[in-house]
Amino acid sequence: MNMRFPIKSIGRLLVATTLGVMTVTATASAADLYKNDKSHWLYIGWENDATKAFTFMAGAVAPTRGSVIQYAVDVNSIPFVPDESAADRKTKIKWCLSEGYLPSPVSEWDADTVHVRIQHFANRVLDDSATVLYSRVTLTNATAATANVSLRINAGATVEIPLTGPPTSSSADSMSYTISLNSGANTTVDFAALVSGNATAPQIVGAGTFDANYAAMRSYYSDRIQGLTYPVSLPDTDMVSLYKNAMITLWETVVQKSPSDYEMHGSSGNPAGFYSYDRPFNHDLPNIAEELMREGDYELAKKLIAGNWYNANSGIPELDNKNIDTVPKVIVPYAEYLQKSGDTAFFTAPVKAKIRDYARLTHKYRFFKASDTEHNGLMDASNTLDNDHGQGWEFQLVDDFAALHGLTAYWDLCKRLGDKDEAEWALAEMCDLNTAVNNSLKHTMTRRNVDWYMDNFDDKGIYYAGVRASGNWLGTTLMMSEFPWVAQLRGFDLSGEWQDHFDNSVKKAMDLRDPTTFSWGKIPDGSWGAWNGAEYGTSYNAGMGMPCLSSETWRLEPIKNLRWLLANQSAPMQWGENFSQGDWSKPGSDYESWGLSFIKAGLQLLFASVRADGLVIIGRGVPDDWNQQGQTISWANVLVNNGKKIGFSITGGDESTTLSITGDTPENNIVFNLPRFTNNIKSATAGVVNDSLGTVTLSPSTRKVTVYFKTMDQGRALERSKEDAPSSGNAK
Repeated sequence: MNMRFPIKSIGRLLVATTLGVMTVTATASAADLYKNDKSHWLYIGWENDATKAFTFMAGAVAPTRGSVIQYAVDVNSIPFVPDESAADRKTKIKWCLSEGYLPSPVSEWDADTVHVRIQHFANRVLDDSATVLYSRVTLTNATAATANVSLRINAGATVEIPLTGPPTSSSADSMSYTISLNSGANTTVDFAALVSGNATAPQIVGAGTFDANYAAMRSYYSDRIQGLTYPVSLPDTDMVSLYKNAMITLWETVVQKSPSDYEMHGSSGNPAGFYSYDRPFNHDLPNIAEELMREGDYELAKKLIAGNWYNANSGIPELDNKNIDTVPKVIVPYAEYLQKSGDTAFFTAPVKAKIRDYARLTHKYRFFKASDTEHNGLMDASNTLDNDHGQGWEFQLVDDFAALHGLTAYWDLCKRLGDKDEAEWALAEMCDLNTAVNNSLKHTMTRRNVDWYMDNFDDKGIYYAGVRASGNWLGTTLMMSEFPWVAQLRGFDLSGEWQDHFDNSVKKAMDLRDPTTFSWGKIPDGSWGAWNGAEYGTSYNAGMGMPCLSSETWRLEPIKNLRWLLANQSAPMQWGENFSQGDWSKPGSDYESWGLSFIKAGLQLLFASVRADGLVIIGRGVPDDWNQQGQTISWANVLVNNGKKIGFSITGGDESTTLSITGDTPENNIVFNLPRFTNNIKSATAGVVNDSLGTVTLSPSTRKVTVYFKTMDQGRALERSKEDAPSSGNAK
């Protein structure tokens, strides 16, 4: 369903002032004070609610997806409204999240001499019976003279309920506050609006002030985060905010359909007219549930995998479109949960039977035809990447990579649960499929006379020739399967053609970002591209790079992908599923919770990856510029199998770096593996050094190690040499 809001005329507008606002020649209609840009939005609300509120760049808000509430300011009888379409809007309108990560957007702009600050957030109140949107408008007079200000709102007091006193004037669909602001003075006006549930205006007023509800909302999210895996400090503080906000946004996106049925929706919809992802996608859900398990959010993950959209007995709706990667991935969250928690009691006979059904379905969807030597043994031709181009379904590598991952997960599960026969079946199936993949890739690359592979085995597509088309050619294959890195963490240790040509294939994908013959232009370094006319980037970008942690050559790609996302947001900490370049990157489609989940997974795994056998790998994707003098990296509650948790910190330096471990004793060794270590380890105060691999392997009981470098960072070494150089003795 497409959700569209009408844009109504506000009368003739004068030229925008240098203050980034527009003056209006006549009082705007109560229905619409100004034209706000609905192609950039944030949704805020409360978990389990079906309805969320939309907020916009300059502070407008739609509490129930109905009429948009806007705020305008008259200063000394001259009306001002924000200009969200101005070429320099990001310099004129500040749009961010409160404290960097909370689901509380803040907009700031100037109305002549008065600074306007608008803040929103949602809170669940009245014994969990209603979700209320709280809004605060703060007006500050920055001049030496008194300013006569009128705050105008295009909503009546029965919708935008005043919390700090009645308006100066009001009607059924508008109200205003007349305020005299002394020099340097500020004033706040608070409101509340019902988002979902049932509550009267007096009940909402009685549910507490803006400040009290903000404190309650903040405490709820802060306390919840504290019990899970999260970054405490990073050299780039925005990365901490990115991870924590992704956690919260995913919680907000959950919808409770019945007392026992919970859904993770792709988004909470959009006001831009895009196809709405406010619905569940079990194509996405296994990856999302797996990441929730990885960070210890067990109860939510278990609710999601118990829901109707995750029930094998109800079928797999996505297979109507032949998205075969869905089937084996369903097993993965179960394996992640057992590995991290050690909770064997959860795996009752019905649960094990359901998992076994999915494992057997993986075999069912394989293609066996001895006369077709190139495809024999692969997962069947599918539409997984939605890129058949009208040529018919193709054999997609993502389905095979996902199946290898899913079979590895099943093999690990069965071993932990003591089911020897099923473990042997899974291993045999995995080995057979790996052989088929390698055979097919060898045929394909030989026929094409190349030493790399992309997303499909067939030549009827338009990627095989090395010509980039509208799509991410290899990135989506890696993202949806999480192969090879996460499969390798689960114990997958097979290899062959796919591994021998992995680095070459990633390089080819990187090379294809710089075309000379495509109208949409160059895809920049750090992006894997996208599709459908908005190829600049995608919210999945971090997930596409995350599997590159398996490569010595490309292991820093994940952090590049995360940095690029931060530099190209579509709204504060949000991205379109695909988007074009712009000051706020322009979404080409709805937002996507799947992409946010991959952001969390990519950021966590580049710092700390835990193998099925308990080996803890720390720092594999950390860039050198995050390990310099005075820089600290710190994570809390990293799950290291069977209910154990550790915290760790990495303190950078010019000549050495120090890793400190707190919490439980892991069940296997700890491998300290910064990229900076490769052929650069002089010595270490503990553990076994492998200089060529760049690893220091520590015993589980080790709490601290300092690693000394052969050479310091080149840039810092040059600075040090200048500092140590003797003075010329010239007097000034």
